[in-house]
Amino acid sequence: MAKTEKLGMELPQEGRFISAEFPLLRKNLIIIDQAVSDLDEKVDEKAPSQHTHEMSEVSGLEDALSGKMEVDKTFALVDLTDIQGANDAAENHVLYKSGEDALPLALLSRS
Repeated sequence: MAKTEKLGMELPQEGRFISAEFPLLRKNLIIIDQAVSDLDEKVDEKAPSQHTHEMSEVSGLEDALSGKMEVDKTFALVDLTDIQGANDAAENHVLYKSGEDALPLALLSRS
């Protein structure tokens, strides 16, 4: 007797009278209905894709944010001590990345 892979429902058999298939169909429909009902319940327990949380509800968020730089913090180019090449940049130069280094590059002026 062949059965479906997921729900283990008995499949129709060729050559069997249709009157014998109806009780199987009824049984299989009940199994399918229960499976759909179970899925509905699981979906109802999920959070909507668009939702919000208070900061205090997210574990570790406040601690992680407290270690970040303030949004209005400013600094001078010479403060970039961890960027190789930053202290070598002359006035009116910008830094560009080349491999692991930041190199000073003169700005072009249009006359």
